[in-house]
Amino acid sequence: MLLKLLYRTIIIYILDFALLKFMGKREIGQLSLFDLVVILIIADISVMGIETEDSPFYMYLLPITGVAILQKFIAYLLIKIPKMRNFFDGKHSVIINDGKLNQKEMKKQNYNINDLVLQLRINNVRSISEVRYALLETNGDLSIFTYQDFQDNSNNQGSS
Repeated sequence: MLLKLLYRTIIIYILDFALLKFMGKREIGQLSLFDLVVILIIADISVMGIETEDSPFYMYLLPITGVAILQKFIAYLLIKIPKMRNFFDGKHSVIINDGKLNQKEMKKQNYNINDLVLQLRINNVRSISEVRYALLETNGDLSIFTYQDFQDNSNNQGSS
């Protein structure tokens, strides 16, 4: 019994590792909601496959593989059909526009002022008024574009 459990665990580990590698390279912080759901489903089926001894082992290997293949197929469709990508991954949100805080969007995204101020400090921005645009990306990152960035960019284009 213990040997069977060890065998199932090793097989599930190898399969899960291979399938996650097959699904694509993304850091954990860059996972979309869709990717996270797929990983949770695979994890849940994997646990059942390891713990349940009264069902044939392949009954768990097939759905795990099927979910990974489905994820890869949907990822392909997301590249080909932009509207579908917006549905699954969402769109960025404008948190700051022309130096003004968009509190309505912050509330909608459950993004608090402390998180915003922390991200501004990390990016060496001292005040919201320095920011032309701040976009909350679909993966939770904050992209910050200061007025200085735009000024530097226009100066570089003028000197070319």
